[in-house]
Amino acid sequence: MVLEYLREYRTYFHIGQNYGISESSAYKAVKLVEDTIVKH
Repeated sequence: MVLEYLREYRTYFHIGQNYGISESSAYKAVKLVEDTIVKH
């Protein structure tokens, strides 16, 4: 999911549609992974 966002510049809405989750859930998942990567 995160790679789709970073590589394809897809919107959170469209990513959420692909995975059957809400736009806000897609945002939270991407944000969590990005924040985790930045910390390390």
